[in-house]
Amino acid sequence: MPQWIQKLSPALLKPEFTENPDSICRVIVEMASPQSERVSTYVAANEGKVHRQLRVIPSMVVELPYSAIQYMVLSQHVKRIWPDTKVSTMLDVAVPTAGGTKAHDLGFTGKDVTVAVIDTGVAPHPDLTYPESRIVAWNDLVNGRSTPYDDNGHGTHVAGIIAGNGYSSRGKYAGMAPEAKLVAVKALDRKGSGNTSDIISAIEWCIENKETYGIKAINLSIGAAAEHPYNDDPLSRAVNVAWSNGIVVCVAAGNDGPDGRTINTPGINPNVITVGNLDDKGTVELSDDGIAESSSRGPTIDNLVKPDILAPGTNIMSLRVGGGYRSLTGTSMATPMVTGAAAQMFQKWPSLKPDQLKSMLKKNARNLGLQSTFEGSGAINMENVWNETTNNNSNSLSSILNNLLGSLFGKKQVPASASASADNTGEASGQQPATNSLSKGFNLLPLSVLAIIPLMGL
Repeated sequence: MPQWIQKLSPALLKPEFTENPDSICRVIVEMASPQSERVSTYVAANEGKVHRQLRVIPSMVVELPYSAIQYMVLSQHVKRIWPDTKVSTMLDVAVPTAGGTKAHDLGFTGKDVTVAVIDTGVAPHPDLTYPESRIVAWNDLVNGRSTPYDDNGHGTHVAGIIAGNGYSSRGKYAGMAPEAKLVAVKALDRKGSGNTSDIISAIEWCIENKETYGIKAINLSIGAAAEHPYNDDPLSRAVNVAWSNGIVVCVAAGNDGPDGRTINTPGINPNVITVGNLDDKGTVELSDDGIAESSSRGPTIDNLVKPDILAPGTNIMSLRVGGGYRSLTGTSMATPMVTGAAAQMFQKWPSLKPDQLKSMLKKNARNLGLQSTFEGSGAINMENVWNETTNNNSNSLSSILNNLLGSLFGKKQVPASASASADNTGEASGQQPATNSLSKGFNLLPLSVLAIIPLMGL
């Protein structure tokens, strides 16, 4: 195969392009060198147009005839060319099912945590603006308008699942993180559609403004058919940069089920949290939960297990543009459930790394007994997250106390594993006899030692 052909995405070698050499194509051109002006000059000479430059992937978004693209790949300054694929929204009782109310009861509502929603926009619904607006930043990549709006409604619905406070419903339709802040980036048009390069530009903007607005997570209830390996796919590479910059990225798996190998990009990326649609049947009863038929299944194009987790996404009631509520279904609705859960967790543990947060969610998921390429680790269960950390904190405090008391006596406590393997004399190999440990209780401790216990906050 000639080397120049390897520079072209396989999608650009399909008959729809090769048989129409005069057709105008919008493509992403990745640079092999910093000399982008050479490419710009070539585009202009072929009556093309340069739309924008991208930085997370050093590239340019251009339009020009397909016949000109075939010659462009011969340039030493061009590394790779992809079609600027269309990306769309993932449309096709939930907060209790996800375990979100447990966090609310504990006071974890996403307060002071900022989440970015890259979508069709976010309208200033009362549940997001009263008693004060929590839409802290806005960027319109489609029409360039300076104030928040949503001419489709998808993004507003998604934002409500994350951060609606239920103001208009007296709390009935509150989202997962009802006190979280929102950064709204409009990258999809009124039809819920956009280009790959638009989403990459939005991700790029979020990375650049991460510190300014304190962005901790990005919600991507969007996707496109995966045609390239994750380490080559432009969208997948862009979310990877966000993840490596400390931003959790939650992505819709897609609505192309029940067939396998239908995970959309950028959900094919192994790092990000890819979310499938859990059908909770509209009840808080867990025994009737299952994966929605339309939810995309794995494995991915790279034979990786996805999705990572399931979350309620069927008949989800959330915000309607202009006020009130409406019900929608899809992995688009499941994804913000997980993004909202991430906001809860960041409130409690602000220094969590993306990998740590993902691991906690997967470890504590509720297994449904399905194939891993259907459910990943299972259904999101925030109650397990909070219960585990509460138990761990209790065990940690007990360990600290025992170590402190042990140091006062100049003795070490016998580990549980050692105690279990001790022989009938009460001694474990390499350890003090169990009778010398502090596991016998506190009844023999002197009063001077017991006096310090209240000072430790027990």
